[in-house]
Amino acid sequence: DAFNNLVPGRPVTVSVNTPTDPYADAVSTTDVNTGLGYTPPMTVTLRRAATGHYLAATDYTSSGLSADPQSSTFTVNAAAPVGFQLVMPGQSAVPGSGNYPSGGLTGAISTPTAGAPFTATVNLVDKYMNVYTTLAPQPQVYLYTNDAYDIDPATPPLIAGSLPQTDTLVTKTTSSVISAFPDGGLGAVCTGNPPTNICRADAPAAVTQPFQVFASTAVALQVILPGETQAPGKCAQPACRSLAPSEGLPGKNGTPTPYIVTSAAMSAKVYLVDAYFN
Repeated sequence: DAFNNLVPGRPVTVSVNTPTDPYADAVSTTDVNTGLGYTPPMTVTLRRAATGHYLAATDYTSSGLSADPQSSTFTVNAAAPVGFQLVMPGQSAVPGSGNYPSGGLTGAISTPTAGAPFTATVNLVDKYMNVYTTLAPQPQVYLYTNDAYDIDPATPPLIAGSLPQTDTLVTKTTSSVISAFPDGGLGAVCTGNPPTNICRADAPAAVTQPFQVFASTAVALQVILPGETQAPGKCAQPACRSLAPSEGLPGKNGTPTPYIVTSAAMSAKVYLVDAYFN
């Protein structure tokens, strides 16, 4: 009643909603037990780990009762960790919205430029893509790119379930891919994956879709002779890995074909390239 006293004998069908968790399972409507004045327990399954959650109850058949728009607030903690999630620039994590390794992200990867650093974030997540923050020790993670000439980042441990990692790609391409992997024994901490507890690094959660990398600003002309092929990204800048002596000169592969003065005219190509030979 208006004084919060229990009132048996009044039939009503109750609907419970989860306004703070759009990914929660739907809750079945339930009738109040008219002999008791309250419903049997109503099962609520939430997906989004967060503080400040609350439930709302309404009169499902609009029989004239006021709703309770907000219960007491409570906290939902992440479930046991299962694996890694990689969030690229242009993307945002959406906790609670996935079922590992799918979902949990919104947005499209922003196109990086060769030689320009960017930051990607690796999260340790549960089955529903909530960040698991309280694990100790935190797992170590490394990023691997399919760029043959960049320098992959170091392998530090996560901090409270997340790790921003700065990377610099150097090769112009339409099919760049970055993957996150657990490192060694410290990857066996995902208790949501018994019995091995190995943290998963499955696509698409921990492996990007192929994305484009733009060339940087043009800075030079490059001559490629017969017998040579132009090698985008094969560079000698601070963002580039060291080339082995057997790999030859930056920007090209192969060796020039000897030219004989009586042969047909030599055919050379001149490329307009950036500092990374794209």
